[in-house]
Amino acid sequence: RRSSDLYRRIWIGLFRGFCLNTLLQSTLFAAMEVVPVTLLIRSPSQRQQDQLVQAERGWSVRRLKEHLRGALPGAPLEQDQRLIYSGKLLSDELLLDQVLPKHESRHTLHLVCNSKNSLSQLGNSAEQHPTEIGRA
Repeated sequence: RRSSDLYRRIWIGLFRGFCLNTLLQSTLFAAMEVVPVTLLIRSPSQRQQDQLVQAERGWSVRRLKEHLRGALPGAPLEQDQRLIYSGKLLSDELLLDQVLPKHESRHTLHLVCNSKNSLSQLGNSAEQHPTEIGRA
């Protein structure tokens, strides 16, 4: 009787562990799902034209800055870029998913460059039509 009770407890523990593991895996896979988002990158000084950027919600702000460096005219360095969303300066370690509301697929971020060299290299066009940039 005692050994059958022990075996039953072991099986219950294994089953619970299996269920928990399955739940954790499905949550992890859902978190890794690629969810695209469209970002309108604006320069408050209007020294550069607005840019439409395709990104993924799983990207960090740092990853977005790396993408912008390769996609924007003048290739502003990541450390020279400041991204602002809804009046808040975004730190590099934040994920876009943590910052951007999930019910919207298009968001406006403001890009400010610290370096005068980066800012002047971005271009002088203040055209109102955004340029589209694809995902890397």
